[in-house]
Amino acid sequence: MTGYLTDKPWQARFWAKVAVLEDPTACWEWQASCRRNGYGQIWYRGKVLLSAHRVAYEITFGPLQRGLVLRHQCDNPRCCNPNHLLAGDQAANMRDRRVRARDSLSPTRKGNISL
Repeated sequence: MTGYLTDKPWQARFWAKVAVLEDPTACWEWQASCRRNGYGQIWYRGKVLLSAHRVAYEITFGPLQRGLVLRHQCDNPRCCNPNHLLAGDQAANMRDRRVRARDSLSPTRKGNISL
């Protein structure tokens, strides 16, 4: 579903829900509904539930290529700053999660961290 890419009034409503800061390096946090995992979500025309960060990326850079996912370079699931989002494959996404100790297999998540 990419109808929102040409729907300018809807895009304006979308960006109104993002705390866009003047600093382009800062996180622009989603201010509306979030999933349990902390990622922002928004309905398009009451029918399609979209990830807020993906909408921000696609409005800015165009549709994400098939088979790719978005990776938060800032590791902030609420962030919608397109400059913090990097397209990559799922394997790279899983490597990021492991390096940042955000997956269930990392020692810090299992309580096995060495001090």
